Amino acid sequence: MMLKAVYTDTDDLDPTAGIERLTAAGFEVLYLQTHDAEEIVAAAADADALLLGYAPITSGMLAKMEKLQIISLLSTGYDNIDISAATALEICVSNIGATSAEEVAIHALALTLSITRGIETYREVSARREWFKTPYPFIPPRLSTKKIGVVGFGNIGSQFAKIAQPLFESVSFYDPMIMLGVVINGIESKSLDNLLEDSDVISLHLPLLPETHHLFNEKTFAKMKKSSVIINVSRGGLIDPAALVRALDSGQLSAAGLDVLESEPPAIDDPLLTHSRVLITPHVAFLSEYSMSAYIEVQAENILQWFSGKEVKNCVNGIKVKK
Repeated sequence: MMLKAVYTDTDDLDPTAGIERLTAAGFEVLYLQTHDAEEIVAAAADADALLLGYAPITSGMLAKMEKLQIISLLSTGYDNIDISAATALEICVSNIGATSAEEVAIHALALTLSITRGIETYREVSARREWFKTPYPFIPPRLSTKKIGVVGFGNIGSQFAKIAQPLFESVSFYDPMIMLGVVINGIESKSLDNLLEDSDVISLHLPLLPETHHLFNEKTFAKMKKSSVIINVSRGGLIDPAALVRALDSGQLSAAGLDVLESEPPAIDDPLLTHSRVLITPHVAFLSEYSMSAYIEVQAENILQWFSGKEVKNCVNGIKVKK
């Protein structure tokens, strides 16, 4: 019997290469381009594989997909899936692994440099033809006197730390899975509180889990160094947006660089969109000529690995091999 693979959505990426690979391997492939739960369940009730973009997948939906063996994501994060329910049903959940780690790490650095050098401020100044005008609206710090704190030291966080290390006075990190005091490539692990107190820039590289939701809130911001900067290229839900606005307005934080927001796209009246000390990009940290095709290829490859009996290298819930 022919295997069936269903794409829920691929956002703005072209799924053609993935569809062609799966079809060549003997799959019936259905492409939905929807986040609607009823449409997904109706189309995937008899599916063997689900290829997922940003559509939410609940335990109730999974219970109705009785043949489903693997879910392959088009992202690193998997917070749009009820991962516990999938694991209980022995469904392999896989992501795109480190496919875009380089791109996301560099985007985090780009946001950091743009903010610390005042690029947006001086773009506006030059548009007004205000050359040689003092007092300057922003005086950048010397980067070699500033400290970077990296929260989360996986594929992306460690790459960000590596490329930032030569530019700043020091780089240190916090990761709940790594012991305090461990030194990796000259970069020391600290407690979260110590990292917050000591760092001029905090860059977030954590998955969104129940324990990390709004990890950065009123209390967390209060522990950060006065006038420090926060960068987030991971998941918007790591930050309490209302608390962030208050921290910026009070001067506790000097700026924020965000590629992700808790609600995407944001509401038209979202105060972060127009805040003078927030630099926002529209969830494009992953983007490059390479990643646009590689994401689709890796997502399909996860499916092919599973049904060929190979270990799914990008499995995130421990169910790596088809029984």
